[in-house]
Amino acid sequence: MPARPPIPHTLISEPPVAAKPKIRPSKMGKWRALVLVLVHVLIGLHIAHWLSTGESLTPVEPSEAMAFSRSSIVNTGLLFFAATIVLTAVFGRFFCGWGCHVLALQDLCRHWMLKLGITPRPLKSRALMWVPALAFFYMFLWPALYRWWIGDSLAVRGWELTT
Repeated sequence: MPARPPIPHTLISEPPVAAKPKIRPSKMGKWRALVLVLVHVLIGLHIAHWLSTGESLTPVEPSEAMAFSRSSIVNTGLLFFAATIVLTAVFGRFFCGWGCHVLALQDLCRHWMLKLGITPRPLKSRALMWVPALAFFYMFLWPALYRWWIGDSLAVRGWELTT
C-alpha cells in the first residue's frame, strides 16, 4: 500500500485570530469634563452666596440626609439624595458620571497619574459590593430602628432647608 501524501497544513490550521477592534476616543469626554467643571463652579457660587449673605441651602450631600433618620429633620441633603436615587433608578448612573464632583477629582488624579507614567489598576474585591448596603444600614436603618426601639416618634419634626 502506497504511503499517503501528507495533508496540507492549510486545511487543519487554527482559525485566524481576529484583531481587537480599536476603540475610538469618545467625543463626549470633553462635554463631560465641561459639565464637571461647571459643577465645581456651582459649588463655588454656593459658597460665595453663603459668605456674602450668611445664609444658604443646607449642605447638599448624602451624609446630611442622616438628619432625617436621626431626628426626622428634612433638609436639602435628603431631598438631593432622594432625587439622585430616583434619577439613578430611571436613567442609570447618569449622575455618577455627569454630576458628581468627586468623580471629577478622580478623573483629574487619573490624568495626572498617566502623565507621570503610573498606570492605575482597578481594585477588584468582592467585599466592595457590600459597602453600599452597609452604608445604607448605618446611615438610615440603624438610627430609625434605634429611635423606634426607644419609643421615639418617627414622624417628620421639621424642615431645615437653609443654614
